[in-house]
Amino acid sequence: MYSSMSTTRLEQVAAGGQDRVPSAAMNRSLSAQSRLNPSVEFLKESRKLLYRRIPFIASSGMSRQFETVLRTVASQSRLSDLSLAGKDTDELTSLSLSKLDLEELGKEIFAQEVVTAPLLLAVLVAVISQFLNGYNTGVMNAPEAVVFPGHSLMEWSLVVSAFAIGGPFGALIGGFCANRNGRAGALVICSWIFLVGGLLLALAPSISVLVLARFIVGLASGFSS
Repeated sequence: MYSSMSTTRLEQVAAGGQDRVPSAAMNRSLSAQSRLNPSVEFLKESRKLLYRRIPFIASSGMSRQFETVLRTVASQSRLSDLSLAGKDTDELTSLSLSKLDLEELGKEIFAQEVVTAPLLLAVLVAVISQFLNGYNTGVMNAPEAVVFPGHSLMEWSLVVSAFAIGGPFGALIGGFCANRNGRAGALVICSWIFLVGGLLLALAPSISVLVLARFIVGLASGFSS
């Protein structure tokens, strides 16, 4: 009955009938078929999104596990459509086993979590920005005796407070940048901002450049928080 109804609907659409919108079941079937045979580019883009949007997991074979989950979810959608269409029992049985594979895969992922060198490096890179945050908060105290002479109290106060002025702006754009470019991409951007600000601090020829440098490192500190 389902097949005859689908055929009739297709004939109506082909003949230019009023009902030109495919049924929900047909949409599910088409989407499931496209997921069952993903292109190479689709898998590449999916892998990129995986590493950008989810937390770092120290698990071996992460890419393989992700592709397995992708195909398993697609097969579950296909299974619901085949059951409605009355397909062969053997095909339904083989697809239903994928649900068990998905459950076993979840257990396997949690069982394989270990501390690895790449994980430790990623954590170190992520937390070092907080060290830079604290460092830049009080870094101007040490060179005060050398840099301050010849400048007014207002100029020196502006140099010190420029760090706090840049912080809120960095905090505002940090979350947006992380959602757009991923956490790893946001860390890279933050590191470059810290690098530019640090170079300007070290090479500043005047108070105005020093104020700008302090604002930039404040921006990076707010970004990292």
